[in-house]
Amino acid sequence: GTLHEVVNARCQFMRSVPYRNSTLTHLLRDSLDADTKVLLMVCVSSDEQDLQETATALRFASRMRRVTIGKATKHSVSLA
Repeated sequence: GTLHEVVNARCQFMRSVPYRNSTLTHLLRDSLDADTKVLLMVCVSSDEQDLQETATALRFASRMRRVTIGKATKHSVSLA
């Protein structure tokens, strides 16, 4: 999917990252760019009719768990 394409482009330090290929990645651009740390939560189901989607989500989460692009840095926000 598109999120996977963005993560792959970031891991390979490509100059062009396809953030605009989906609304989700476009909205998450600030969270996926630069020196940020991202937490991915995956919802799964024990219902048999959802087995394929659950398996796909778990495979995606497993691949994303192994991704390390760089070290996240602390940013301070001034409310003044």
